Amino acid sequence: MIDGPVFTATIKSGFVKSFDFRGRASRPDYWYWFLFIFLGQMISAFLDGELRFIFVLVTFVPTLAVTVRRMHDMDRTGWWILIGLVPGLGDLALLIWLTLPGTYYPNRFGDPIPART
Repeated sequence: MIDGPVFTATIKSGFVKSFDFRGRASRPDYWYWFLFIFLGQMISAFLDGELRFIFVLVTFVPTLAVTVRRMHDMDRTGWWILIGLVPGLGDLALLIWLTLPGTYYPNRFGDPIPART
């Protein structure tokens, strides 16, 4: 079930931290952002192809940043997202990593992210 205030706070955070590739992003932060991107692309593609292109341009860097921060949450360097460029197995490895929980202790990228309430 989607928690409205958490969903909107995650989207706001994604845009506020658009160019912040430091720190961590929790699993819910990443997946709520992913849901926003998915819904936004579906709606914009339905309305107009050019609108979808604009949506992708506006959300490209924030999506990259939240994905890097998500990798940091698992104590992996953000460069690991490049494994997604390897056909087949790279995408699968990245998907598995993005679904795993982050570290419950401080790591080299910062303290754990407290749950949003």
